[in-house]
Amino acid sequence: MFYVTNNRNNQRERKSMEQINPATWISSIKTYVLDTNVLLHDPNCIGAFKDNEIFISIIAIEEVDRNKANPTVGHLARQLSRNLDEIRKGGGDICRDGVKTVGGGILKLDVNGDDTSPLSKIGLDVSSNDNKIILLCLRLMKERPGRRVVLVTKDINMRLKAAALGVAAEDYESDMVDTSSIRGDVSSLSVSPDVHRIINQKSFIPVEKTGINAEVISTLMPNCCCELVIEGNPSISVLAIYDEAGKRFELVKKPRSDGQGIYPRSPRQAFAYALCLNQRIPLVALGGRAGTGKTLIALLAGIQLVTEGKFKQIVVFRPTIEVGQSMGFLPGNLEEKFEPWQKPIIKLANKILDSGKEKKKSKTGEIMTNGKLQILPFVHSRGETYEDSFIIVDETQNLKPVEAKTLVTRVGQNSRMIVTGDSGQIDAPFLKEENCGISHIIARMLGRKVFAYCILTKGERSELAELASELL
Repeated sequence: MFYVTNNRNNQRERKSMEQINPATWISSIKTYVLDTNVLLHDPNCIGAFKDNEIFISIIAIEEVDRNKANPTVGHLARQLSRNLDEIRKGGGDICRDGVKTVGGGILKLDVNGDDTSPLSKIGLDVSSNDNKIILLCLRLMKERPGRRVVLVTKDINMRLKAAALGVAAEDYESDMVDTSSIRGDVSSLSVSPDVHRIINQKSFIPVEKTGINAEVISTLMPNCCCELVIEGNPSISVLAIYDEAGKRFELVKKPRSDGQGIYPRSPRQAFAYALCLNQRIPLVALGGRAGTGKTLIALLAGIQLVTEGKFKQIVVFRPTIEVGQSMGFLPGNLEEKFEPWQKPIIKLANKILDSGKEKKKSKTGEIMTNGKLQILPFVHSRGETYEDSFIIVDETQNLKPVEAKTLVTRVGQNSRMIVTGDSGQIDAPFLKEENCGISHIIARMLGRKVFAYCILTKGERSELAELASELL
């Protein structure tokens, strides 16, 4: 439903052409040339091109090799190398005839040089690796007249340069999702006053007692947030979560207004907090712009559940993405290097522990020392299984889909994961709303009984922060 591939029309086109004239079958095959950033973005990208011809320049392999020790993309570079080696072992000369891929296509490694005169004519750098990969496309266009040759790159400027040289260029689309389907996270349902009385008394109400039409119920997603509004009096409503398996609505406590302590301050924060606490739902996504309280609500729920003994520890993962110009090399050991990314979580935890009933509990430093709170960089997740843990993945918009998958698959027995993110604040290169981690998780998991999401809309940080979020 949400999956878009670069060759989505190939099968249909090829079948039609075979019926008309089998001799023209080969012209429906496309030749794709993959840029280095595509290979590092998705190490499994070869499978996305099905039965087409795929070229990888030896230059791209060199660039991948140089990134193996890179702390940000090194794990992706190493995974790609393993994947390519497995394909190569399948038999055939990968440089001359190519080797078959699982999708029925052909993968070739190009080691030939090219005439650089086309670059010189329009003033492009002949030593640039990007430009050399574009030259490979030009040569393949001459060698394969009548066949569509496409450069696939996530670099917008490279696509512009390719267009200047007459080369077709596309973004890598196989991991992009339809984000239009993840907006309607709260449903408004009209009910009688009796529904309010029952759900407030029992904290839940069976679906059959709500009087809501069965067709309306069938449109609700599992674990969706609902506002039950009294018929004829829209000013009175109850917040509830729809439990599809239990065929009932579960009461959500409305926001407090006494101004004391840390607590949900808006209906959507109340929904988010209830979802994070809900024992039925092991994966929750909280979206929303800066200042809406995504991380605070997740951490508030985690501290409450760990304090109650529901989980042994809170584990917070943060991508090590810098905003603006890089600070360069940071001295010290791993913990000292990661300190700038730990500080926001430590400040939030201190704020929660210093407020209300949590004030007498152990401070953040103490709970970190005894292992109750761990704040880790994303690279620490690989190979781990987290059991009896409340896991928060912060700033998920800065994760690639393959990285988001890696994190979610770390969840072990009796663990819960909360992912937070704002697709409007993507700092990682080559990511956008349609393929960032938070969008990928929501679109792929939507409709599953193990998943729920809520988009926070009201800024609570300050009036200025809210205004800046809207205007700047």
